[in-house]
Amino acid sequence: MTNILNEVIRPIYDNIRRYISNDYVKKSLWAFLIIIPSYAVYQLSNERETLSNTRTLMYIFSIGIPFYIMAYVLMDGIFQGGNYSALFTGLFVVLFIAGVAYLSVKLSARSMSTVYIIMNIIISVSIIIGLAMIFLMFKQQLKSLTGMPGLIVGLIFYIPCFCIDFFNYLSGEFISTPKLIYYLFLAEIVLIVAYVYLPDLFKKIINSSGKQLLEGTVFLDTEKVIATADMLVSTPNDIFNKNKPTFDKNYAISMWVYLDNQAKNYNAYSKETVLFDYGNGKPKITYVNNVDDKNQKDKLNVYFTDISNRKSYYEITISKQKWNQIVFNYSSQRADLFINGTLERTFEFTDNLPTYKPSDKIVVGSNNGLDGAICNVKFYSHALTKFEIANTYNLLRNKNPPVNI
Repeated sequence: MTNILNEVIRPIYDNIRRYISNDYVKKSLWAFLIIIPSYAVYQLSNERETLSNTRTLMYIFSIGIPFYIMAYVLMDGIFQGGNYSALFTGLFVVLFIAGVAYLSVKLSARSMSTVYIIMNIIISVSIIIGLAMIFLMFKQQLKSLTGMPGLIVGLIFYIPCFCIDFFNYLSGEFISTPKLIYYLFLAEIVLIVAYVYLPDLFKKIINSSGKQLLEGTVFLDTEKVIATADMLVSTPNDIFNKNKPTFDKNYAISMWVYLDNQAKNYNAYSKETVLFDYGNGKPKITYVNNVDDKNQKDKLNVYFTDISNRKSYYEITISKQKWNQIVFNYSSQRADLFINGTLERTFEFTDNLPTYKPSDKIVVGSNNGLDGAICNVKFYSHALTKFEIANTYNLLRNKNPPVNI
């Protein structure tokens, strides 16, 4: 830090002070430092809906750099000591980057994304590092400039010079750091990378055998066919029956359902309203909200078979205004219902095994139906394990909507 201050920063600083000692020049400089950021703030407020990344950064620099220079002039004593100078500049850089991130969010409400913010920060830092490289390549020529050129060079390269000093400091620290620290640092990087990428790897493994019937979100107030029997037919191994459709009887269906609080006085809810239906009951989920029957208020009826010679459904409730995972596991003897990764009910088949027909289809929602949505509906040609169900729930539970990447 001391070398940079004495060899680079101090000559630039002294050159600027000599140049602005003239009272007229000093007043002109102050007027310039006030007008430029004021104009930039005005433009930011007027153009916030149409600003591009480049113009946003230009205005941010037009605000940040003049304020730094004013502090540079007003706080003359702060540049006398190396530690205070580095602390002040480091604080400014941190606040500047935070300001870029904040303005990126505020100025891009329609397309706000983490990528937009990160790109603005990367561009800002790359400009500073690029100026530092230019200064190192032409250090002697730039330091020899005087007058107005020297003033401009001093203003442009002041912060990049501290960037150079920062990397010199890091270089010295790396040389003096024990090897054990590097091993620990490498282990930390491996763990972070594993934490970020392993969920995607598990997701690809789990979803590799599933057939996506509905990926995005669909509202439940309109009926929509998302699959027909042709999409659910397995490929027969018997060459003599290759033209005869074979339906999977060991299968799983997973989905995510979101329900709002339904109006109790809406007559359509006094009868069963369809959320999901595969082949008229294998499975089927309906909603009922009969205000005259306390046992039929705000309930979901879950059907497991299309044979209705006896009661073939269970009544359940799910949390409102949140995404709930619902998974059905079908085998030749029973069907399991999982809610949010947990086994909720098991339905045993006796004389009411489901029947499968070429006319079967999968429907979600119903016309003039519920206030809510459904997404990420998948069909598996085999039953899922409890681990697969729970793991999928944990991977997607915090996403809104819970769809695969």
